[in-house]
Amino acid sequence: MSSALPEVKLRRIGEHDFELMERWMRLPDVHAFMDFEQPPSGYDLKVELLAGHVDVLIITSPDETPVGFFFLYTRGLKGTNVRELDLAVPDVERRRQNIAKAAIVAFERWAFEEQELTGVWANIFPDNQACLALLRSCAWPLSETDVGGINFRGAPCDVVYTKMTPELLIEARARRGF
Repeated sequence: MSSALPEVKLRRIGEHDFELMERWMRLPDVHAFMDFEQPPSGYDLKVELLAGHVDVLIITSPDETPVGFFFLYTRGLKGTNVRELDLAVPDVERRRQNIAKAAIVAFERWAFEEQELTGVWANIFPDNQACLALLRSCAWPLSETDVGGINFRGAPCDVVYTKMTPELLIEARARRGF
């Protein structure tokens, strides 16, 4: 099954994006699925960015309209070419247009070809079925649910892990139909 994905672009967060990010984080479930106890303010996001704990990529449509974002965390990974990943496409209509799948493909190019990362990984809450389905459709390997696994705050919770590397990406591209 080969279907064309919509075109998306990735760019690093800019000063004009913080208000939008703050609004997105207030949408139902967005901040919770990204493991924030409450929606962070634009100021909090700036502090995290300036501290070097997170890098934010804005996902845009071809006309530069922001449609989602990637958080790339460095905590515990400083000095490595590995990042922890979170993805959000807050608008449900955009999700139905396969924007998140197109963003994953664009991210893979950015991460492994442009940035030469050696790996990205994520932990996903098992009730986030949309994210798990997205990663399965992109042929990212998923673990079984780790009951009482550890999230990034060190709190025990159930999680599903995924990790992508340049080597695993070769296999994934061979298995998926896009």
